[in-house]
Amino acid sequence: MARDKRSLVNRKSFMPSQVKPICETWPLLERLAYHQTTTRRLSFKHDIEAYSLFGVRAFGAWRFKVEDFGEFRSVDLVKERELTISSLSWAGGFAYSDGEAHEAAIADALEAVKTAQALEASCLVVLPGTRGSYTVNHGRRMIIEALQRVADVAGESGVQIALQPVDKAFAGDGCFLDSLDKMLDFLADCKHPQIGLNLDLFHLRNTPRLLERIPELLPWIRLVQLGDCHQQPTSGMDRCLLGTGSLPVAETVAALEAFGYRGFYEAPLMSGLARNGSYAQLLQATRQTFEELAAMR
Repeated sequence: MARDKRSLVNRKSFMPSQVKPICETWPLLERLAYHQTTTRRLSFKHDIEAYSLFGVRAFGAWRFKVEDFGEFRSVDLVKERELTISSLSWAGGFAYSDGEAHEAAIADALEAVKTAQALEASCLVVLPGTRGSYTVNHGRRMIIEALQRVADVAGESGVQIALQPVDKAFAGDGCFLDSLDKMLDFLADCKHPQIGLNLDLFHLRNTPRLLERIPELLPWIRLVQLGDCHQQPTSGMDRCLLGTGSLPVAETVAALEAFGYRGFYEAPLMSGLARNGSYAQLLQATRQTFEELAAMR
């Protein structure tokens, strides 16, 4: 209990202003953004063609596809099709015992900020990574200092930083911020208005009273990622179509909208459905589900 009280005081010591997203006046349905990790086998260009076919207005870009297609070509194609980038993924992993590798990770994140700026992406999704071989305090301090450096440049570019939580069951060596409370304490320690939260429903699915805490989370939220799964997913890829699993997707959207969230909802459908099924059917089914969610409000 004592630790919880200290955490609450820490969070109240720094609270960012709620960010006004570029899509705040868009209808809810148009704020659904597909993520390029869904269509892993398709190129950046093919993704754009599919999105245009289905009337998609925004999507989450994957650096791997952007780099493979070429940054300049990607920017030109996005502008030509009048699409909006809801996020760019990923950068991070800053706590290396090798100082050269640590600086390389920061340099990579700064390059990602430049790419996000060129694409006019709303935010850059960052996986802070582990604390490496360091003590908890030293590892946290290294990562915070790295994030602050990146966020300073992101602020000049108009790019928000959205930190990615990872469920404890799948965190492994990928991330030490494996719960919502750990993430909120970390964000408060960063003390930077450009650094916020990617509210990922899949990875935060085991958070007690998550929907009740939305008013507390709202100033931190830079992006919402919707995911669904059955009772016991075996990996971060073990997901199902929105609305067909056990997660409160409709209730989450309704609560966020009720409390004033007006940003993007991304659908990263990383599962066998995407690998083995029809991408067109997957995109169409996701859009139909979101239309039903919008109608339920």
